[in-house]
Amino acid sequence: SKNNFVKALREKHPEITTIIQNINGRSTSMVLGEKEHVLFGKGYIEDVLCGHRFRISSKSFYQVNPVQTEKLYNKAMELAALTGSETVLDAYCGIGTIGITASGRAKRVIGVELNKDAVRDAVQNAKRNEIKNIEFYCNDAGRFMSRMAAQGEKLDVVFMDPPRSGSTEEFIHSVAEAGPRKVVYISCGPETLARDLKIFARNGYRAREAWGVDLFPWTGHVETIVLLGRKKSTEDMVYAYVDYEPEDDTYLQGMKGNATYREIKEWIKAEYGMSVSSLYVAQIKDKCGFEKRQNYNIGENKAHVPNCPPEKEKAILEAFKHFRMI
Repeated sequence: SKNNFVKALREKHPEITTIIQNINGRSTSMVLGEKEHVLFGKGYIEDVLCGHRFRISSKSFYQVNPVQTEKLYNKAMELAALTGSETVLDAYCGIGTIGITASGRAKRVIGVELNKDAVRDAVQNAKRNEIKNIEFYCNDAGRFMSRMAAQGEKLDVVFMDPPRSGSTEEFIHSVAEAGPRKVVYISCGPETLARDLKIFARNGYRAREAWGVDLFPWTGHVETIVLLGRKKSTEDMVYAYVDYEPEDDTYLQGMKGNATYREIKEWIKAEYGMSVSSLYVAQIKDKCGFEKRQNYNIGENKAHVPNCPPEKEKAILEAFKHFRMI
């Protein structure tokens, strides 16, 4: 009855481009079996996402809301802040949507996926979009990254979009071994996301910001993107200074201008909603030739002291004018 079935279905829904019969002879919770027959069409569908055309097989994962998926992926790219020099890993890569989207912004992209059908689609998708700087591997992403780390290969950014069950402790540990500076975690399960973020924290990564994207209208579900970065260690520190405010800075009275550091900072906060440090005030005093004590924020290595940003310098100068210091 194959031909009659196809004919009856397409009469009701002429927009259908392909029909596949999947045969599952196992008495398990698995929905799809290994054996398939293409009854009509090419055996896959296509969609355009983020300017790229993707082939999607029946057993490959694809987001159900492509309009919102573009917003999801664009936010992921924004959080990754790729410059074109990075090596990027797309874990749980599926048919390669995230990796191919990132390929135009990175030096090299590696996609890893355990589903061989999805990997086959990903390879075809890279070819049809003429992407030259991406490669795909059918492998467990955790083991793959552990091997990369053992071989001394460097990763700059990891994208991960695991299933609702989330990631694993082994995978997250392998991320830490590889040592990327950023991890962009896309999740459809808030409970497993919260669990995995705790494991990331134990492995030296901290969540910096999170965004919800509504891919499932009229439901209580959202996709969530979390940006994780490495926790700072002493080796990562370039400089450190204490924003010390002297209890008695009346020594300023009688000098050129009579506003204290505290008064200057409070005025800037009230006028501009901006916080400035005593160090920055001291730097601008230097520029204006003010007499002051030796700057207590300057350490032994002056090259590592941060310079006052232009917008804060402008605010400090306005404060000096307000207090008739200049």
